[in-house]
Amino acid sequence: AGEAKGTTFEADPRATPDNHEWRTSGDGNLMARSASPDEATALFDEQFYLSRYPGVADAVKKGLFASGFQHYELFGEHERRVTSKETHDARRDLMLGFCSLGKNCEFGIAQRVFGAEPMDLLRWAFTPSDVLIRLLQVGFERIGDPNEMDVYPTPAGEYHIRHKGYQFAWHAWVNVGETTPEQIKDREVKRLPFLARKLMDDLAQGTRIFVVTQPDMTPDGAMEILTAMHAYGRPTLMYATQGGPPRVVRESDYLFHATIPKFADEAAVPATLPSVDWLAVCEHAQAVRESGAG
Repeated sequence: AGEAKGTTFEADPRATPDNHEWRTSGDGNLMARSASPDEATALFDEQFYLSRYPGVADAVKKGLFASGFQHYELFGEHERRVTSKETHDARRDLMLGFCSLGKNCEFGIAQRVFGAEPMDLLRWAFTPSDVLIRLLQVGFERIGDPNEMDVYPTPAGEYHIRHKGYQFAWHAWVNVGETTPEQIKDREVKRLPFLARKLMDDLAQGTRIFVVTQPDMTPDGAMEILTAMHAYGRPTLMYATQGGPPRVVRESDYLFHATIPKFADEAAVPATLPSVDWLAVCEHAQAVRESGAG
């Protein structure tokens, strides 16, 4: 296990996400071999591609592209578009293997882009590191206490909920006028304890990779979170910072460091989400785990 510490895993930029195999380069990095044109063609499902991307289908009908595959060769491959149901399902299953521990909803939206909708306590939460550590240390005690919850409208017209005791907030995914704050609170009183138990079970099982996105996270700060997590079992933490290409480095057993060129704008996450980079990071993280260490 110790020999793999510090190993970096990257993807060959020529490789498509739909058809690659990992290889080790001369400097010890694990790279992805790009697919040949014949291999890519064999994996491409024209009907699936056009049905999934109506805009492309419309462009083909108008004669702007000879086929969906031509669009994929010119644009879709770079955009890492899904080329078949098998590819869609594989990406969804990959993203389900990760669990967001909050900070904001960026990683949760990245999971949604690739068809993954896990029920995770902190997926849509705004949780600073100190709040996350405290929650872990106390076993999410009184997480569902209705007296500690404040439901409030945002300027955008959506309800958020704040836990006054732990000082963190999360999306209600309900717009003002669709229901009442009291009904939202009643829902959360039941939902939060259930999801907290699920999270603690996931931590104990250690099969998923847990994700924290913090632009200024340090290795010491990540280790504090990991130490709190290890009160439940031996799960793996991946902390992501911005700057540099999508890549994953194993810093120690159970601790991965991922880099993203740039996080989404917190004021417009869906519109600025670097979903391609998140997919690459998750693929690389899985390769790190499957390399045999940690």
